[in-house]
Amino acid sequence: MSGSGVQLKGTLGQPAPGQTLGAALVCSGGFWYTIGAGGQGIDDAVLPSWYELSRGHPNPFSSTTTLEYALPAASHVSLAVFDAQGRLLKRLIHGQQAAGTYAVTLHAGGLAPGVYVCRLDTGGFQATRLMVLIR
Repeated sequence: MSGSGVQLKGTLGQPAPGQTLGAALVCSGGFWYTIGAGGQGIDDAVLPSWYELSRGHPNPFSSTTTLEYALPAASHVSLAVFDAQGRLLKRLIHGQQAAGTYAVTLHAGGLAPGVYVCRLDTGGFQATRLMVLIR
């Protein structure tokens, strides 16, 4: 998880190493995303029982969509977005994370309307979800 100003939501009260407090809007290579802070709407007292990647909400989306994922145990996490041809557009999360539930908001600035793929990989678990960007 590199990049300054990037932060996680719902990390059992512990910021990830190298992260800052407070939500931030980050632009990298023309691709905007936010990783929110705090624990709004997430029960930090209960750890997830299984790995999960939710479909983005809203989906289809026109400006932003939020992806939530759950880790029942500490894991090395890679969360990435690909175009419909399978080209990596942005690796949003890459690094060790504690067990918990996380949310990442993607901002569609700079992206053309179309189908995108979000992929979560924890080493032992992989999931993909389709996201549809409309204007």
